[in-house]
Amino acid sequence: MTDRRTLHLPSPYADLTTAETTDTDTGRVTYRFRAPRATGTIVIAPEFRGEDSATPAAIYVQFGENAYNDNDRAERPVINGVTITGGVILTPAEYLDRPDSEYLGLRRSVDRWTSTSAPTATSRYGSAIIRTLVAAWHERPDRDDLIQAAARHAAPRRLADLQRYKIDPIKEQISKLSDELVDHYALAGQLSRLAAEYEATRTNPDQPAPEQSPS
Repeated sequence: MTDRRTLHLPSPYADLTTAETTDTDTGRVTYRFRAPRATGTIVIAPEFRGEDSATPAAIYVQFGENAYNDNDRAERPVINGVTITGGVILTPAEYLDRPDSEYLGLRRSVDRWTSTSAPTATSRYGSAIIRTLVAAWHERPDRDDLIQAAARHAAPRRLADLQRYKIDPIKEQISKLSDELVDHYALAGQLSRLAAEYEATRTNPDQPAPEQSPS
């Protein structure tokens, strides 16, 4: 389902028209937007990179449709004639509460593999669009449902990654350390007996040292 809306940008920019498509399976919301000297697609989705919780607090604001390479994404935003590339990860409530959230250092494509800083005027205009879209996403009545949908969708992959990259290596390390600990305790036992014998000879110098039992 696609919802069409008009969003108000801060002065001096004109209003932004959007066509919003919601994927209730993945929790992603795709915003196709248009304004004077600005058009393109921005996707907002709950973000799990760096998260150690089952549900994410951050979002990824992606410039353009899905593609392996940022610069290959279709419908990347074109602002003041400049094609914006990449995306930003942010925590919506914190981002919207910051006075400096009005400006993001956006990137422009140089070629398929590289990018550079966008002109300041383009970054300011693009930042105003991003902030407005993030605010609209944050105010959605189904926001929590989208976060839960994203958490469920990502859970099998995240669980497999957690098992492979964190749980299994730690279990292997614990097993190795346990074996090492057994060896250390065996040596500690031998040293304890020798230390006791040493203390005994100091207390009674005439007492012969105990015979060592064959090992």
